[in-house]
Amino acid sequence: MEAVVIQVDSGGDGLAYMAELALMGPYRFWECCLNETHLIHLL
Repeated sequence: MEAVVIQVDSGGDGLAYMAELALMGPYRFWECCLNETHLIHLL
């Protein structure tokens, strides 16, 4: 598996959730992108 797509509510828990995924999983933070409608964190 090369990628995982996860949707997180925008209520402020997204960053903490991504940090937990990076800590507990084999993936590491790579990049953060912002478009017109989404904040995208790539692991």
